[in-house]
This record gives sequence, C-alpha cells and structure tokens, in this order.
Amino acid sequence: MDIEIQRADTRLRRVTIVVILLAAIAAAGVILFVHDWMMRQALASTPEQLVAQMRRWLGWASIGCGLCLLALATHAWRRGRAASTQRRWPVANARVLRDTPVKHGDAALGVARLLNLVALMLLAFAVAMVALSWRLFLVAR
Repeated sequence: MDIEIQRADTRLRRVTIVVILLAAIAAAGVILFVHDWMMRQALASTPEQLVAQMRRWLGWASIGCGLCLLALATHAWRRGRAASTQRRWPVANARVLRDTPVKHGDAALGVARLLNLVALMLLAFAVAMVALSWRLFLVAR
C-alpha cells in the first residue's frame, strides 16, 4: 500500500513564520500604544466620557473581529467545497506547510464536512460579534 504525500512548500513556511512574527510585533506595539492612550484618556476625561468612548472603541474592535471571523469562515467554506468537489484533501495544487498524507474519497469528504462545520461556527461567532458591537454602540449613546 503506497501512501501519497503532498510535499511541504518551504517558501510558504518561511513566509508564514515571517508574517506571524511581524503580526506579533505589531500586536505588542498596538497594545503598548492603546495602554498609553487609555492612560491619557483616563486622566483627561470624566468617568462617563471614558466609559462612552471605550464602548465605541470596543464596538469598532468587535466589528473588526467579526470581519476577520467572516473571512476565516469564507476560507473554510471554500476549502471544504473544493475538497468535496475533488474528493481529495489537501486539494490538488494546494501549498501545505508540512508534508501531508493525501486523503481520497470518504476520508476527504469527512474533512470537507468538518470544514463546513467550522465555517458555520465561525459565521455564528461573526454574527455574535456584530450583535455585540451593535449593543455597545447603542449603549454608548
């Protein structure tokens, strides 16, 4: 029995590591900036103004999170649809981060169903984030 292996793309692996490192550095910078900004706002505002302002910022942040979740849901749904169409996982010509055994037939359909379930859950979380942001915007007024 010969197992088909889809070989890792080393360039994709390097790019992924660089992107993750840059994202971590950017996140640390944003955290430091927001901390400094919040301290200045706390000193310059009344507590009521600060609470209203924080609700607006949290509302915008939750909208951003919801959009990210929606993008991930779309990606998972498209990958699941491609896997069910080709009855193969990973799909043909896909770049992978590590050597991956290829699944065919029912095994690939199982992965496709899992991806569709993940997409549905991410969509539900995205809707919840929009509802949360809507509530934060309404209360902030």
